Amino acid sequence: MNVARTLTHSLVALGRDLCRRGKNVRFYTASALVNALEEAKANYTLTKLMQSLVKMDLLIIDELGFVPLSESQARLLFDVFAGRYEKGSIAVSTNLSFDKWVKIFVSPELTAALIDRYTHKCLIHNFEGQSVRLLRAKQRKEELKVASAS
Repeated sequence: MNVARTLTHSLVALGRDLCRRGKNVRFYTASALVNALEEAKANYTLTKLMQSLVKMDLLIIDELGFVPLSESQARLLFDVFAGRYEKGSIAVSTNLSFDKWVKIFVSPELTAALIDRYTHKCLIHNFEGQSVRLLRAKQRKEELKVASAS
């Protein structure tokens, strides 16, 4: 299997397998989750959304760190991690090492508290490789060269 495709694809496969086994799973990109949290807060339904997120057997958060967060967004996302602490699993994909999570969560104290909770009973899998999108673009370029040479 191409290493470049494994992280998000592995999380999706894990989520689907758990769903087939009757487990409750939700998949969000980090930005979509933050948007849903902000919308729920504005509509006074944040408590209801947080309760539903805690009930999930697995919460998958993809692309953490791709979009910078405001302080209020970081606190909302922290509340998700804190609310699920020792109650349910969270799987995260990110290109950032833990020491760079302060870029996401703004406050060093908030970041340290979040990482402490998240890593307490976690398994960390590091995936390395090129972006699957970049690899596909290179393949298409080569295919076009071959096709035009024919």
